[in-house]
Amino acid sequence: MDLANAVFTTTNLASYVLVYFNRVHPHFPFIHRPTFDIQTSSLPLILAIALCGSAHSAPHDDTLSARDFFSLGEEYIFGLLSKIVTKSDQTSDEDSIQTLQAATLIYTLQSSSNNAGIRHRIRVKRHPKLVASIRSLSLVGIKRTTLLGTIDWCEFIAEEIRVRLVTSIFLADCMNTVFFNSPPQITVSEMLGDLPCADALFEASTAAEFGQLTARAVHSTPQPPSLKDWITSFLQQTWLGSKHPNFHSVEPQHLLISIFALHSIIYVSRTGLLVSSSSQALLHATNCWKELWDVVHARHEARQLKSIGFRKYGLEIWWLAQTLLEVAQSNDLRSRYMKGIPTDSLGDLHEFIKLYANK
Repeated sequence: MDLANAVFTTTNLASYVLVYFNRVHPHFPFIHRPTFDIQTSSLPLILAIALCGSAHSAPHDDTLSARDFFSLGEEYIFGLLSKIVTKSDQTSDEDSIQTLQAATLIYTLQSSSNNAGIRHRIRVKRHPKLVASIRSLSLVGIKRTTLLGTIDWCEFIAEEIRVRLVTSIFLADCMNTVFFNSPPQITVSEMLGDLPCADALFEASTAAEFGQLTARAVHSTPQPPSLKDWITSFLQQTWLGSKHPNFHSVEPQHLLISIFALHSIIYVSRTGLLVSSSSQALLHATNCWKELWDVVHARHEARQLKSIGFRKYGLEIWWLAQTLLEVAQSNDLRSRYMKGIPTDSLGDLHEFIKLYANK
């Protein structure tokens, strides 16, 4: 109790929350910072934000001691999530959404642990619970109910948070597949909902600013298609091309989502003995992705926008996709990674990259 009192002071909580929003949140925002209020938000969400913020804070005694509460916080938050998933009235009310946000945050935090036991628990126990939760709350395939030009700001925030939560959990599923050879638990065909809007629109700090941004967005370019439709267009030989109006509003975050989605399909292909019949279509799809990446990347460089997190490494993730397909076509099984055996270590992927980096 003394340690908890020392870690979770009012000053520390405020500091950890600030660090979270400055250093973690920008990588993929799914909490609406302008309307977040530490005084009214739920306990599990504040706890998850604080623990994530502590992990990225300067290494003072209190900050380092906060790590002793990571697993306890995980157990508490996922316990609450289990109650939501199993209750008879499964509606995505505000409390349920904040608990799901908290679970997604603590999942991400614990996924980066150096402890193999924690990583195993996160992969085989917590991740399936996250997937089950978005299904039970009918969030998979969610679409905005109103067009951007007419939607109320508060209504938009509520819907966009849900869109972003589904996307973040889908990305976590794909990353489990790429990094740890875990079979996908969410199929690309399920991703029929809207993709996240531009971060600038989501981060609008007032209703007036939101109105100005939506007015420009409505009169400039259409929103990108669903992920399923997007990937389908990549796989077709009659590729519309990167200049097609459907792709004018594509952001780097959309490209990140789509290349990880292709990785999910590549895993199913190579482990399901379908490479011989699907590799050419998948190689074509990755080439289409690269064409679109070049256009969007050039556009962002011209606007002097800076990519962060995984968005910076889109080309490396694309290289991995193409290399996996080429190696699978050759039946080269020198790397353990190509056997598709789930693991809790990045060692297999690291060995694969070293083996084929100069290929």
